Order: sequence, then C-alpha cells, then structure tokens
Amino acid sequence: LPGKALPTGPLLKEWSNVSAQHQLLQHALQSPPQTFDFRSCSPFEVPKECSRGPENGAWCSLDVWRVLLKTSGTDGYAAVRSMFDVALKACPEVVLIGACRMVPEGHGQLLTGELLAEVVPRCFIQGTPAAPAVREVVFKSAPGVCIAILSNMATRQGTSVKAVELTLSIPGLLRAVLDDKPGHLSFEV
Repeated sequence: LPGKALPTGPLLKEWSNVSAQHQLLQHALQSPPQTFDFRSCSPFEVPKECSRGPENGAWCSLDVWRVLLKTSGTDGYAAVRSMFDVALKACPEVVLIGACRMVPEGHGQLLTGELLAEVVPRCFIQGTPAAPAVREVVFKSAPGVCIAILSNMATRQGTSVKAVELTLSIPGLLRAVLDDKPGHLSFEV
C-alpha cells in the first residue's frame, strides 16, 4: 500500500522458522518508519535526553523485546545478540530501560543479564548526561532492579559510597531501600 508502513504484527508473532524471522527482524529494526513502524507496539517510557535509536521506535517497544528474548535460544542467540549489539551502540540507555522492564525466561534471561552487565556501568552508574533521567525511569518501572544494582555496588569494595550517592539522587529510592523486605542492602560501620 503506497504511503503505509508494512504491518509489524506478523513479525512479532511466533514463527516456526525462527532463522527467517530473525533475518526479517534484523532489517525491520533498522528500517525507516515508512517501511516498518513499531512506535505503537507496546512502547515504554524513554527520557527525552536519551537517544531512541531508529525513528521507527523498534528499541522502545516491549513487543520487540519480547520476541527477541523469546527467540534467543541456542540456535538464535548469535542473531539476536547481534541485533542488540547494534542497539547498544545506537541507544544504550534504551537498552538499559528495556532490559529492566523485561521478565525473560531461559536464554532470554541470560541475554538480559549480559545486556545489563554491559549497560549498567555506562548508563546507570557513570555520569552520562542522561543518567539521572534514566535512573528515575528505571526506578519507576523496575524498583527491584534499582535495588539490586545498588546492592551489588554496596557489597563491592570501593563502590559503596557511590551506591549511597546514587540512592540519594533518585527521588523515592531511599524510601524503597529502607522498606526493602528481603534486606538487599547492608552497610557495615
């Protein structure tokens, strides 16, 4: 149809030929919104300070994240990881926010952990211009992830002061940490 983007729904469904789905998704994720437009496919909040990646909104779509993580099994891992590698370069803050929003299973859980390990130091801990806004969005959408990140920092030598500084910099996080029932954070005197 002239002037209309191709439908994204079929791309985001379960396919029997996952390899073909990955090949098509790889092109669709980088295409202009006139070809594939993912902006209405379960978008998530991204601060205006962040690069959003391609104009088609692919990396800001929970539906895209779900299908990629679900199909990242042994045979599809390399293809999915290479798509995320592109996103890590173009919009690392969006990768951080998207990974925090997901509750993946199986190989998707492994991939999400790898993505978080790569982007948390750059986009959450270090002072990038968008870091304060990203921290607030992550805390609003996934407070448990914020607490876990800070817990890991608090238990590593040399980063506990930074963990306290970050906790104080995110509105509402100190209350969440103090109310945290499992007691993720512990500080020694």
